[in-house]
Amino acid sequence: MRLLKGMEPERVLFYFEEISSIPRGSGKTERISEYLKGFAIRQSLKYIQDKNNNIIIFKDGSQGCEKSDPVILQGHMDMVCEKNEGTDIDFDRDGLRLKLCGRVLSAEGTTLGGDDGIAVAYILAILEADDIKHPPIEAVITSDEEIGMVGASALDTSVLSSKRMINLDSEDEGIFIIGCAGGRSVKCHIPVSFKESLGTLIRLSVKGLKGGHSGEDINRGRGNANKLMGRLLYHIRDRIGLISIDGGSKDNAIPRRSDAEFIIKDADEAEKITDAITDIFEDIKNEYEFTDPGIELEIEKKESAKFMVLDKDSADRVLGFLYLCPNAIQKMSPAIEGLVRTSLNLGIVNSHEKEIVFSFLLRSSMDSEKMELCSRLDCLTELFCGYTDHSGDYPAWEFNSDSGLLSIMRETYEEKYKKSPKITVIHAGLECGIFNGRIEGLDCVSIGPDMKDIHTPDESLDLDSVLRTYEFLLSVLERM
Repeated sequence: MRLLKGMEPERVLFYFEEISSIPRGSGKTERISEYLKGFAIRQSLKYIQDKNNNIIIFKDGSQGCEKSDPVILQGHMDMVCEKNEGTDIDFDRDGLRLKLCGRVLSAEGTTLGGDDGIAVAYILAILEADDIKHPPIEAVITSDEEIGMVGASALDTSVLSSKRMINLDSEDEGIFIIGCAGGRSVKCHIPVSFKESLGTLIRLSVKGLKGGHSGEDINRGRGNANKLMGRLLYHIRDRIGLISIDGGSKDNAIPRRSDAEFIIKDADEAEKITDAITDIFEDIKNEYEFTDPGIELEIEKKESAKFMVLDKDSADRVLGFLYLCPNAIQKMSPAIEGLVRTSLNLGIVNSHEKEIVFSFLLRSSMDSEKMELCSRLDCLTELFCGYTDHSGDYPAWEFNSDSGLLSIMRETYEEKYKKSPKITVIHAGLECGIFNGRIEGLDCVSIGPDMKDIHTPDESLDLDSVLRTYEFLLSVLERM
């Protein structure tokens, strides 16, 4: 029995429920790509599937609109896979467990994948329908957007003829996005050495933070669990033997939990050190009282034995780097009130046998500031005897002041709702920047229905907004 059966927009929600049953985490999009290929075959539509699992599906214009200028409808097939502690789900094998409260949809203990599953559902419903007036459609559904826009970067855009693109990867109804930040992933590797040492094992966890999208939510002042762990450990660094630090799982999600293990050599000091950690954490709780009211500290004292711990030089370099590395907002836009211009997010810390790796996602609407921030990370990492590697660079998307597509969409919105949409740029990455750089003269606008808390297990999708946005999209296609 389908949870959303009989609810409007019926075919959109049918397809959303279909794709929610298919594992489609970033980097593992084979199954969802094959599903989309099968859809195109069943609908007798021309399609292209490339080796990166990107799918392009072509549909002729409706009767009377065959010779209209075509339009690209674009979204991405992958989702961020985050879950609450204790949630029994394997994102590689299991579908999502959808949950409905009134007309608000979420998933039990996990991200919902509304980002960007709702775009895929919109596109499939339009491609399937035979009673919608529309120009020729080039439906582009990319893979691995959430890990550096890998799919869009590898896509052969020469097969596309349209100069107009509606991106469906936004999260606020009535807001038209006409520009976005560029980004780059940077991994900072700090080599480490270990020695054997006797002591009492302590496991430390900072958890219960709100987290969120590292672009859209970076201005909300939420705590970064990795940085907070670094703060706690730095102040006791000379009294412990550090074993490991691990936190976060995605560089584009603000980490909600970080864990560390260390030993205390003198058992008599254990209580004093844990008291010191608790005191520092009380300050942190006060600082994040409003942004992260659920923040928790967990201290678990274990057995006394011999452990492999970082030698002093390694521990000093790791904790020094973690304590000093930049994070969150670096500069606000002087031109657009309230817009973040440059930021970075320490999304992941992973401990390995010979190194500890710090993974950042940098964002900026100015390429020079993005590159300067990359250089700062290079410099800092080198000072702590490490090295960096860079990947997933994508450009900013600059606003086109002569956008004919924006005019069509704004006029349609004003006629339909008797009010004006909000037109803005965002501090998050959209694939529009990549397409805009590849297709000369491309005209882009990004829209979407209301979603909250994307990239977190609290993610939700407003189905009333889904319906209104779908009806608006159909009106735009008719007008085009």
